[in-house]
Amino acid sequence: MSGVNKHLLGRFFPVPIQLSEIEDAGPLNQQLVRATEDIMHSTPNRVPASWSCDLYTTIQTANNLQDHPDFQQLKAHILSEANKLGDAMKLAAPLKIVSCWLNVCGKSHSQEIHNHSNCILSGVYYVQVPEGAPGIIFHSPMADLMLQPPKKEANDLNMLTITQNVSAGQMVIFPSYLRHSVPSNHVDGQRISVAFNLVM
Repeated sequence: MSGVNKHLLGRFFPVPIQLSEIEDAGPLNQQLVRATEDIMHSTPNRVPASWSCDLYTTIQTANNLQDHPDFQQLKAHILSEANKLGDAMKLAAPLKIVSCWLNVCGKSHSQEIHNHSNCILSGVYYVQVPEGAPGIIFHSPMADLMLQPPKKEANDLNMLTITQNVSAGQMVIFPSYLRHSVPSNHVDGQRISVAFNLVM
């Protein structure tokens, strides 16, 4: 009786997550920290009513950071890195930033699970990350849709979450439908990030 050859056909419907690091980001981050301090002094916190978390954010203000003079160098980096991912995904046109905002997490601050509707790619650039501050957690799009069987161990074929630790100068870009969250910050110091959405 002949044997049966079995093999994994392939990994279909992958979710791309791109991690980039800006070289020599120190001067840029210093400029962005100063700009963040100015914005926090002049712009009240506008946490949306639908959020259940505590942090400072400009998401509901007129401060579209892609138009702010102090954020033009970062804007160029965002577009460059996002379009690299867009090219890998064979998107039919270049990407452009449609919204860009600050998130500042102090001690005990977090952000619940969410995604960014009506966009193509979203991302986060990390300006300041105190040692021990949390990264970002990505949640499987299938986690709430399918029965989850018990597993012997976690691997890239069965995991439901991925935790990406981050540091200042790094940028994470991912499909906007991908749910993500930030666990509670248990360290002193502010974790400053710039979030953004892109469309074609």
